[in-house]
Amino acid sequence: MVKTKAITSRGFGQREYHGLARRGLLEYCPLSPPVGATLEMWEHMDIETLEAEERRLVLTRFDESVAVDLGMALVAEARRDALPIVIDIRTPDRTLFHAAMPGATPLNDNWARRKSSTALMFHASSLLVGTRLAAKRDSLAAQGLPEADFADHGGSIPIRVAGVGVVAAVTVSGLPSVEDHALVVRMIEALMPTL
Repeated sequence: MVKTKAITSRGFGQREYHGLARRGLLEYCPLSPPVGATLEMWEHMDIETLEAEERRLVLTRFDESVAVDLGMALVAEARRDALPIVIDIRTPDRTLFHAAMPGATPLNDNWARRKSSTALMFHASSLLVGTRLAAKRDSLAAQGLPEADFADHGGSIPIRVAGVGVVAAVTVSGLPSVEDHALVVRMIEALMPTL
């Protein structure tokens, strides 16, 4: 089992890691560390860390053009690394951006819809929701939320605007849960200085 090699955006962490995971050769959980982290570092990610991350990811503005810019940045990243992902940016009542990259499947669209519903319902990332529920030995079903419509796996992050609150969610589906999450975080962080 590989445990100490750093995950990089172009080396082991993308193509090799996914190939090993698909063949069942990794003994680690389906959640994997964000780019640049080691597996051991990721094991120490907790609710407090995810909450601090969300407090940091607050935009000064967000509209349709910002959604397209963020979506296109995610497309560029996916093309660069040949990531088989679906990208979805939506408000509670409409889709602002959607793209399916080569290798993504209709199932990824379904996962993206379910994860974004979770982020919009809880005003928290789908990974944070799942981590909180697991810590309490709770579930979405126990909250009255059907699995057909909600998922508590990483990959959807609410878009918060300063002085306004949550206005949308940006979601990626197609990679292991935490890699979906880390990709969205990285792209939001890259967008923030441009606003």
